[in-house]
Amino acid sequence: MFSCRLDGTGTLELKFLRWLAATRIPKETHIQPGAPYTPGNTRTGTPSLNPQGLTDMLDYRLYLTYRDCGYITEQLLQKEFGVNRRRWRILASVNEQEGATLNRLAERAELDKVQASRTVGTMVREGYLKRLSNPGNARFASIVFTDKGRALHDAILVRYRAANIALVDALSADEARELDRLLAKIRQGASRASN
Repeated sequence: MFSCRLDGTGTLELKFLRWLAATRIPKETHIQPGAPYTPGNTRTGTPSLNPQGLTDMLDYRLYLTYRDCGYITEQLLQKEFGVNRRRWRILASVNEQEGATLNRLAERAELDKVQASRTVGTMVREGYLKRLSNPGNARFASIVFTDKGRALHDAILVRYRAANIALVDALSADEARELDRLLAKIRQGASRASN
C-alpha cells in the first residue's frame, strides 16, 4: 500500500514497501547494475517515465514539494495561531463533519485513533471542541465545535486558503486545473497499485 500521512510533527510517513512489493514493474524499466546515472528520461526528458535515481522518483519529488510547501503552512499555523498541522486537520475535519465520532474524525484527518484521541482530548480541555455523549454507547460520542473552536477554525481557514493560493500563484488557471486532475489521477493509481 502506498500512502502519505502527516504525523503532526511535519514529517512524512511513507508506507511504500508493501506497495512496491505488490507493484508489477516491467523488466525493461529496471536499471542495470553499474549503469551510469543521467537525470531524467533520455528518450522523453521526463523523469517520471524512466526514473534513473532518487531525484527522479515520484515519491521523492512529491516529498520535496510537500516539505517546501508544508514549511510555509506550518510556520503560518504555529506563528499566527499556535496550532500544529495535526490540530488544524482535526479542526478542518470537525468543520466538514461536525458531530462525527472520534473514529470518523481520525479517518477523515488521516490520523491514527490514538493521535486523534489525544488531540481531540487536548482541544476539549482547552475549550475548542466539545464531546456530546451518546446515551446508548459512550464510545460513539459526537465531536462538535465550541464558539471558541469555530472562531479559531474560521480565522485559520482565511489565512490557510490565502497561503495555498499563493503556493499555486505561479500557475495559470489551466495549469492549476491540470495539477488538480493529475494529483487525483496519481492518488487513484496508488490506490489501485496497493490492492
